[in-house]
Amino acid sequence: MPFTLTGVISIMIKGGRMKSIQILYFLDLAKTLNFTETANRFYISQPAVSKQILALEQELNTKLFERNRKSVALTHAGVLYFDFFSQSKEAFEALQQEVSRFSENKNKTLTISFLMAWNLSAIFPKLVKTYKENFPHINLVLENHTFNTLDDRLSRGDIDLAITLTQKDRLKMEYITQDITTIKSLLFYSKDHPLGDKTALTVQDFKNENFIIYTDQTEQYSRNLIKSILAPYGFVPKTIVVSSVEAMILAVEAGQGVAFFDEWIRYKSNPNLNYMTTQMTRDVKAIWLKKNDSETIRNFVKTFETIVDDIKA
Repeated sequence: MPFTLTGVISIMIKGGRMKSIQILYFLDLAKTLNFTETANRFYISQPAVSKQILALEQELNTKLFERNRKSVALTHAGVLYFDFFSQSKEAFEALQQEVSRFSENKNKTLTISFLMAWNLSAIFPKLVKTYKENFPHINLVLENHTFNTLDDRLSRGDIDLAITLTQKDRLKMEYITQDITTIKSLLFYSKDHPLGDKTALTVQDFKNENFIIYTDQTEQYSRNLIKSILAPYGFVPKTIVVSSVEAMILAVEAGQGVAFFDEWIRYKSNPNLNYMTTQMTRDVKAIWLKKNDSETIRNFVKTFETIVDDIKA
């Protein structure tokens, strides 16, 4: 392999034949300026190093080192060839790494899961197009799940990456997290609500309402969560716990209460619902397992973040 200790692939220069091992000996000797030390580094004899350096000088038709009994020094030509071979070696190794990454990622599948009930129709087309243009060898699989299912599938390694709204107390030590963006919280209420035709509403206007919540944790967890969200507004909410996001929507449509959703929710166009924008925000995060960390995942996260920023701008 070129530029390795065992490399024997030859480089053709001026019709001659120069072995990469000679270049390695030259590069090392140019640093040590000691034939014996270089020989020891390669586990060969000092005469063997001298023989290869001499062959290289003959091939290049120039003297690379000034030698006497007391010292070894690079000639002017030696300095120039040292710079050239050093840069060539670094460039070649970088090329090898790039080819290796491409080979490893060829036909690789990246599975990403988003929160169920999100409407990302303004993001997905541009996201997929941009990512595929830059990384055509990666096959994208997009899924959506509830909080709990998404977390379970990520923990088991069934998905590579989760894009979600996650409470800090739910993050696990084995996860890597990265903030993507901040989105606003919306308060939904029935179109037939007594306040349905009012404007300039505040969260306090709904303090006597039931707040519909659903849980994929424990019921008490969800009740405590909504209480903490509404604490800055100066009241303790009455709550009704349901089993799913769809059940929340049905309850709000039926006038049984009001509910918080984020601005990416797909129900904003529901003709039976009104909503108001609040001052509260939620952090959208990218989450993946530390043991699965890869450039492939990070490239997707960076692309997603860029697309979201462009749309918000």
